[in-house]
Amino acid sequence: MSRLHEIQYNENQWHITSSRNSGYHIVNQNNHSSFSLGGDIIGIEQILDDTFLVFRRILRDRWQISRIRVINGVLIIEYRKDFEHFYFITHDTILFDSSAAYSIEKNCELSEFDWLKYKKIDVLVSDTDEEKTVLFVEHQISYEIHAGEYVQVLVDSTTFMPISKAYSTLRDQFIDLSDTFTFDDLVKEDTRYANRINDYLFDIHQHFHRKGKTILLKEAKDFK
Repeated sequence: MSRLHEIQYNENQWHITSSRNSGYHIVNQNNHSSFSLGGDIIGIEQILDDTFLVFRRILRDRWQISRIRVINGVLIIEYRKDFEHFYFITHDTILFDSSAAYSIEKNCELSEFDWLKYKKIDVLVSDTDEEKTVLFVEHQISYEIHAGEYVQVLVDSTTFMPISKAYSTLRDQFIDLSDTFTFDDLVKEDTRYANRINDYLFDIHQHFHRKGKTILLKEAKDFK
């Protein structure tokens, strides 16, 4: 999805000009009020008669999307988010990194997304309709066992509810989720199991470490 990488607006209502020096100059053709936008602007999209989304670069690898409302030439910032990556997971909803999901229609970050914050999220796009997406969610519960252990699930990009069983790499099992046993409950369980396994393996390794040292020191008893 390439939204916010170009300038899109109602040309019957607004007139937009740009230059490297002055930025974007935006004029309301109905009442002739105007305003200017500066900075490294990537894209502008009109979402309501008097409201725009503005996408700009603020640092080398840091970006920002602002929602601005124009009243008689005065700019009101209704929402602003700094991020590294963003994705339109639906026509209405923007995913910012894995920290927030923002609804354009509601002009707020969606609380339904809260349980997904800071988990690893990959956006899967339908082969037949690029407007349809599903979220592949993965959370690492151990860094010590082999190459790590994970809990994974597919999530609806509109409701943010799981639409599949969760897979536990630690158990090599698909697990049913419910209101009484959630993805995070499975993560907590597997974390406890992984910690027990890690402690057990650590004790074994320590035993062999002490065993080798003890035997070798006995063989070297005549040396100091």
